[in-house]
Amino acid sequence: MQAFQSHACTVIFYRVYADTGGVEFLSFTYTETKNNHPVITWRFPTESQDEYNNRETPLETLTACVTQEIALDEKLFPFQLTPQEPVYSDFVQSQKDRTGKHAKLVFLAQTEHTAFRTTPKDDRKLVGDKIEVETLGPPEWHEAEELHLMMEQRGTSFHRSALLKALETLAVEKKVFEKYINLLKKPAR
Repeated sequence: MQAFQSHACTVIFYRVYADTGGVEFLSFTYTETKNNHPVITWRFPTESQDEYNNRETPLETLTACVTQEIALDEKLFPFQLTPQEPVYSDFVQSQKDRTGKHAKLVFLAQTEHTAFRTTPKDDRKLVGDKIEVETLGPPEWHEAEELHLMMEQRGTSFHRSALLKALETLAVEKKVFEKYINLLKKPAR
């Protein structure tokens, strides 16, 4: 897998119900404070790495994302990427140096493990000279169309696009395609 100086990896865990074609994705609420007001959005687990922190590969970033954001036990959370390469990529201007590109990579994954984090998790980050706290809600399974609607109301365009690209990848299964044909007609951005 190609290395990038600055990247973020989003992992979308899914399960497909063969009898109905129904798809569920694992997501959580993400709360950040802007102007002293909490802003809550629905997101998929995402971890960033930039050239100033270290030189981890996207796969290392993805693994850190899984263990830090959704796993109950950070050491015992087996999962499998399906497929091994990103199902969606987006390249934006780097926020750190404004001259480079930042790769946003989305992966699909499955796990039989059910020990997800059950409590909110605070993630602290230094922004300028102050510490900002982001809170990740407990991971929850949501049916694809329901989650897309939730993300339309409280989500980001990137995570909605990631959901649609993930669903498009899974729609090679006839029942999935038939069940979600109307949702798949929506533009990814």
